Amino acid sequence: MRPSQRTVQTVHGPSRVSIYRPQDQSFGTILLGHGAGGGTDAADIQALLPLMDDGWTIALIDQPWRVAGKKVATPPPTLDAATREVAASLAKGRGALAGRGSSGAAAQERGLLADWLPSWRSPGS
Repeated sequence: MRPSQRTVQTVHGPSRVSIYRPQDQSFGTILLGHGAGGGTDAADIQALLPLMDDGWTIALIDQPWRVAGKKVATPPPTLDAATREVAASLAKGRGALAGRGSSGAAAQERGLLADWLPSWRSPGS
């Protein structure tokens, strides 16, 4: 399974997106990013690729700092901003689920999901 590659320009530099599409019609897109210590080749992210067999498109985001070849992640707010821009460029009115590895800002995840997916509500909210 070979992904299509796309570069999305963000305010923090280019972000690379690898898009894995199911053979049949897609239900929506699962948008995944990596944590501060790794990339989208991490085992936990790669383990989700079989969801294509269930009709999901999988979009893996390499953050701008990683695309630039840096070894240390930029501060979490820059990661959040870049991810929002990538999500907006890919969404185009379609359903999506989003997540990323912890970069010291795991507590912000619920807010990010609410920003990316206006109809999403945190459990208990």
